[in-house]
Amino acid sequence: MSAPRILHIFSTFAPAGPELRAVSLIHALGDSYQHAIIAIDGCTDAANMLPEREDVRVLEAPPRAGTMKTVRRLRAIIRAESPDLVCTYNWGALDGAMAAVGCKVPVLHHEDGFNMDEAKRFKRRRIWWRRRLLPLTHRVIVPSVRLEKLATELWKLRPEKIQRIPNGIDPTHFEAADGNAALRDELGIPQSTCLIGFMGHLRPVKNAARLLEAAAPLAEEHDLHLLILGDGEERATLEALANSSPLKGKVHFSGHLQDPRAHLRAMDIFALSSDSEQHPIALLEAMACSLPVATTRVGDVEHILGKRQHPFISPLETGAKGLQSTLRELIKDESLRRRLGSLNAQRVSEEFTHEAMTEQHAQLWRAGVESMT
Repeated sequence: MSAPRILHIFSTFAPAGPELRAVSLIHALGDSYQHAIIAIDGCTDAANMLPEREDVRVLEAPPRAGTMKTVRRLRAIIRAESPDLVCTYNWGALDGAMAAVGCKVPVLHHEDGFNMDEAKRFKRRRIWWRRRLLPLTHRVIVPSVRLEKLATELWKLRPEKIQRIPNGIDPTHFEAADGNAALRDELGIPQSTCLIGFMGHLRPVKNAARLLEAAAPLAEEHDLHLLILGDGEERATLEALANSSPLKGKVHFSGHLQDPRAHLRAMDIFALSSDSEQHPIALLEAMACSLPVATTRVGDVEHILGKRQHPFISPLETGAKGLQSTLRELIKDESLRRRLGSLNAQRVSEEFTHEAMTEQHAQLWRAGVESMT
């Protein structure tokens, strides 16, 4: 008997949080399932991270059109693929959920957060569509307490329709940050400097510009450099901003890294400057490397970090100055950084493991497939 078939429909298959989590689940669950992947915008940059197996395929996206034309084209693909389960990811793939429901295929719909267009205010049309369509899915999967609350209060879903599964990583794959002298030499970063790191897709909602604005005055007070991991539409703007401030020559852009562990080891502080997050995997990876964190108050970061870390979480309304204040305190106190980093590593090992996350997703995949029989 062949393994069940899962069709994954993404708005984009760029190497970001939901996409990387799906890749890790496909690896972890081996040949128990066959997988096909569609990126509606045609971007498949994360495909090179998939396992090289004949039963893991990336399909050509249908031409983009109006909603109902896209739905009809996706229905044709679903009928041709005959999947046992369809997984859809975020608002941009809701056409896929509509198509699968129309084909009477069970849907696991994932909601992982919002881009800049909904970072501060939700669009009524999207609320209406979610209220209408999401009750027809098998389950709606969210990673954060905040999204779970939104799903019940704003989208009016019954609690039993929602499954909260926090993101997780394998902490044994990460080593404690030790400065990574060899990498610092390679990148031209002095061994003695305090290195502040950032990791994420360089798009407006991640607001790496806020970090540069916060760090510029600090560069005049302290010996510091910045290491930016990630790529995206904002990169050129950020490079220009870095070159026109006191940070000139002190900001290092490494692009997207399939394995960022060596670069995380080189850091002294990890900064998260986003306007919107839910349960960021980059934060978990930095914590697993025993890094202290300065972050904006977004999504579930307060829960992820724990109460001891709350003084280093700045409200969004404080802007760059709030982040600057927390960074300043961490820069000047190395012993504080070590204590907080140790607490972070312990918390990831106890609360946010890849094993626990994988098992919960696997249970839903099994239940979704079984609902067809």
